[in-house]
Amino acid sequence: MNAQANSAAAGDTPRPAPASSVRLLANTAWLTAANLIARIIGYGGFILLARAYSSADVGTYAVLVTGMIFAELAGNLSLDKILVRDLARGAEDPAGLVSAALLLKLCASVLGAGAITVLLFAMYPEFGGIRPQVVVYMSGAVPVAMARLVESLYMARERMMEPALAQLAERGTQFLILLGAWLGWYGFPVLLLLLPATGIVRLCALLCMTGEHGNELARLLRALPGHIRACPPAMRQLLSEAARLLAVEVMAGIYFRIDVFLLARMTTFSDTGLYHVAYRVLDVMAAVFTGYLAAVFPMLARRGRGAPFTVIILSGLVVMVPASLGVIAFREEILGLFGTAYGQAATVLVWLMAACPLVYIASMFANIAIAMGRIGMLVRLAFAMMTLNVALNLLLIPFYSITGAAIATFVCECVSLVLFTAGLRDVLWAPAEPATEAGAPR
Repeated sequence: MNAQANSAAAGDTPRPAPASSVRLLANTAWLTAANLIARIIGYGGFILLARAYSSADVGTYAVLVTGMIFAELAGNLSLDKILVRDLARGAEDPAGLVSAALLLKLCASVLGAGAITVLLFAMYPEFGGIRPQVVVYMSGAVPVAMARLVESLYMARERMMEPALAQLAERGTQFLILLGAWLGWYGFPVLLLLLPATGIVRLCALLCMTGEHGNELARLLRALPGHIRACPPAMRQLLSEAARLLAVEVMAGIYFRIDVFLLARMTTFSDTGLYHVAYRVLDVMAAVFTGYLAAVFPMLARRGRGAPFTVIILSGLVVMVPASLGVIAFREEILGLFGTAYGQAATVLVWLMAACPLVYIASMFANIAIAMGRIGMLVRLAFAMMTLNVALNLLLIPFYSITGAAIATFVCECVSLVLFTAGLRDVLWAPAEPATEAGAPR
């Protein structure tokens, strides 16, 4: 009774009803389409940038974009999944939870952007002439962190259209800014001053979509000021889980990217380029199931052991297996789009596409582990897979070059599947249980 009273005082509303198959399909379609369109817009914008400025400016931009990726990673603190999970379960004090996440993200994004900026200045003295512009550019990590916080509120209520549209608005704004650069309206320093507007547009778009269908979100946001002072305990709890999940994301980043660095050291840049192109095809394939992973996560968190895990996993495989086989069948034609020389990576693409459905399953298992609160298991598994991947690359690349790196990826995904299945066996094959009630311990 007290929990219900606290929830009402916080401006909470009853938990949303379970999403139907139609809603899940619609949410997946929105997120997948937004992801793919954003990638296309991003590639188009980069072409405009390359034609507008010198190779030195493009190189500077590439360094700053890499710095921004790390700043956004630090600013996000891996809180999104945790926030979506707890809100979807029906947190007793949602406004207090959001307040804690807001303070953590605000501090982390400001400190992260500042630290990365200082590091960039230390590493690249060439930035001396554009330091004010770099500071403004890196400040764009803050509105992006806030936008992702608001997106978490939408996603917890299984409303994916709003985040998808906001992300498209962000990409569209970026394209328009780069189009202005291509048209010669401003130089590179001014471009850096304009780019933070993309994150601001994303955040404003989300806040403007809280009309008659966003009363729930609007009440949560209005309740935040009254919870700011009382949220240190929630902050400590969030920070504890977020730190472990951030470690998982960092190790996952190393796991998926270390092969390129090792190839560059152990072979030639030409071979590395061949492998990179084949790997970009895997990246595009991953974009196909990323939307489904995000769309199904709130339901996993809400229903817990009552979720139909087998159906959820097989639903994605119905798409991923035929798509992977199709890429294998037309690998020569696909690689030929990049140039005739890239046909040498055909065998690499076969191994990567064989691994693609396994990457999907592992990603879904990671979703299940987070929904079940098994973040400690994820940390251990991520460390094991990162170590195995480095070892296999060091062992196979000297003998099989770029094909060896692809084989290492496939073997690692097979091992990951076995380890995930063993770690989640009590969840995957346990008798179905009713969804956990709001605020009930798991």
